[in-house]
Amino acid sequence: MYKISFYRQGRRDGGVRVGIEVDGETILARFEKGGEEEDPILSWFLDVDSEADDVPSDIEGVRDFFLAEAPSIKAGLENLAREIEVGLDVDSWPVRVAFEGNSPARNFRATCFSNRRAEARRMPEVVRDTATRWEPLVRGLVPEVSPIL
Repeated sequence: MYKISFYRQGRRDGGVRVGIEVDGETILARFEKGGEEEDPILSWFLDVDSEADDVPSDIEGVRDFFLAEAPSIKAGLENLAREIEVGLDVDSWPVRVAFEGNSPARNFRATCFSNRRAEARRMPEVVRDTATRWEPLVRGLVPEVSPIL
């Protein structure tokens, strides 16, 4: 069983890293630089995870997996955004929402968290933005490792 994850995380300096991992190894990623002064500490994160036996064995196949599941993932993210409509309490655990993929045999989990009050109140916006821009975010990722998993 493989764990396959999409992540989007915001740093204190305003930078945002987006990527896809298979079993904890980043295979696709992109970094949008933030402010002039670097601060790599995370302010928030959003993950979309699934466990599967049938993970594609090449990088483009993994990207295609997330694109093929776009309708289910976008709906799951919209549900998460509704759950946290007012924001998150920074003293709580991450919020998790489970949802089905395109087939009932495929299950996903979306998880989000923020450790600063201002960013926590923006999390519904971050989650909705990720849902709205799902396909361009996934297509815009570049390979991080050898194309063989």
